[in-house]
Amino acid sequence: MRVGVISDIHGNRFGLEPVLADLERQGFDQIVCLGDICFGPQAHECLAIVRDLVELHALMAPRPFLVSGGTADLPERWAALNHAVAVNKLLGYENRVAMTNREGHAPTQESNEQVYRFFEWGLGTER
Repeated sequence: MRVGVISDIHGNRFGLEPVLADLERQGFDQIVCLGDICFGPQAHECLAIVRDLVELHALMAPRPFLVSGGTADLPERWAALNHAVAVNKLLGYENRVAMTNREGHAPTQESNEQVYRFFEWGLGTER
């Protein structure tokens, strides 16, 4: 099975449409959207286009995952993250979903270290 992955659309319908057309031409069996669909000039149009794509929490639960966000990625904008917590809890898992925030949007040495430590914890390879 070939899976195409898209993300960081930011309400740009004119960028989204050709990418999806190219993925379709390449014959992917499924397209998965990792997020950041809206909050841009054509937010409603983009949301309508990706409505039938697989959502992040459907892929992740019950696996541990971390959202590493910048200043624009405030916790109150992550309703899907709270839903993922609820799905994990329903499946009998707790403390598997985490979020970090940092100044700016670009990854930093500190934010990368947080990601590495989360992977070590999630994979059971803590030092």
